Amino acid sequence: MESEYRFAHLSDPHFTEPRFQAWSEIANKRALSVLSWRLRRRHRYFPELFYALAQDALQHAEHMVLTGDLTQAGLKSECDQARGWLAGFEATNRLCLIPGNHDSIRVTSGRAYWQDLWREWMVGGQEFPYLCRFGDVAFIGLSSAIPTPAFFASGCLGDAQLAALAPLLRECREQGLFRVLMVHHCPAKSVDSPRRGLTDAQELRQVIAEEGVELVLHGHNHRWLHNSVLGPFGDIPVLSPPAASSLGTPEGRYRAGYYLIAVRRGERGWHIEAEARELVDTTTRVVHCKRFEVLTEREETCP
Repeated sequence: MESEYRFAHLSDPHFTEPRFQAWSEIANKRALSVLSWRLRRRHRYFPELFYALAQDALQHAEHMVLTGDLTQAGLKSECDQARGWLAGFEATNRLCLIPGNHDSIRVTSGRAYWQDLWREWMVGGQEFPYLCRFGDVAFIGLSSAIPTPAFFASGCLGDAQLAALAPLLRECREQGLFRVLMVHHCPAKSVDSPRRGLTDAQELRQVIAEEGVELVLHGHNHRWLHNSVLGPFGDIPVLSPPAASSLGTPEGRYRAGYYLIAVRRGERGWHIEAEARELVDTTTRVVHCKRFEVLTEREETCP
């Protein structure tokens, strides 16, 4: 990669409206999510804010990544609504996504609706991890979205995904690619409680420590986060933006925003520049708020 590649990272837009025809559709845990939306979330999360943020992202980046929680309760009507918006990217190939825990709330043991309705933006949507490559940048999607009991929002990858991830990371490294790992729940230590965290985060960190990755993107926490996990040659940045449709608090905290990330090769590794962009007050205007750089070095020279 001789030139710079820029992509945007958005997460947790929660931009759909729960609609159902029968009470059986929201039995059990879905009822709690719908109630939360009616009492609280619809007054804090607004689709128009997400649309403005996404439009700004597309003006500055070649590609957009969504790390889950497009819906409130994972209802079919919501996954259909999200697909209506996603369809605008079907011909452009400018977006890839992974599901979040809200997208996988369901009361039966059947498939989550996103598995069929969003598959075009997950390279098939049938098997994880998946690989979506743009030039020398490899986006690797994991799914930590599983059904959980009431009042739990934890995630799990499972043995099959972890086993498949190691050779995929190795293959991408051997090809000299910049590897971006996408997972909804944070893999870094001490970020979430067991009730909300990734249950096999330690196992994921072990794979990363052995095989390496250049950048990890996640969602779930609805605020700016910059953590790290240990790789073969040092710390690897782990980033998460606020919810992409959030009005934020009256004090201006947790306002909708996204990371604009620029990647280029350095002499001994990859150079990453991440710019945080967020909404201004209650408007749909998006501005830069902070920027930082990360140099990821390897013991060998990059090909």
